[in-house]
Amino acid sequence: MSITLCASSEIPVNTRKFYDVGGESVAILNVDGELYAIRNTCPHMGGPVGEGKVVRKPAGSKHPVSRFQTFSPVRKAVVGEPIGSREQGGIAPPTISCPLHGWEFDLASGEPAFPAKRGVTTYEVWVEDGLVKLDDGPKTPKAEAGGRRPTVASGVR
Repeated sequence: MSITLCASSEIPVNTRKFYDVGGESVAILNVDGELYAIRNTCPHMGGPVGEGKVVRKPAGSKHPVSRFQTFSPVRKAVVGEPIGSREQGGIAPPTISCPLHGWEFDLASGEPAFPAKRGVTTYEVWVEDGLVKLDDGPKTPKAEAGGRRPTVASGVR
């Protein structure tokens, strides 16, 4: 079942907002105009993963490189030097790292990246008639039980 969270203008590019969805904290992140939704609970020790640093990395890279794009939850602005978008090729989906211990997760799928061993729960999120909608049924990360990848809403500006 889908729920309406807010107007798309309430989550500007490279910002995030948090919502209570069925008693769970869910982070909605607008990364370079694409929406992602994850449960704001790290599977490691329950840290607020949705508050972590978001990074775009070259495709196939497990570690950040010197030229990356990220945004700070405090400044809510782009930091660093952009390296392009997925449409330009060579750029993997963004990852988010838990601020407590640095566990990293793919924002699109919830799959773990270095050093995480378990994935984070993701949700389908999209824009419809200028409103941000969320499927309130969580998707199981592929790394845990072969869950399907959520779709990413594009074109939010």
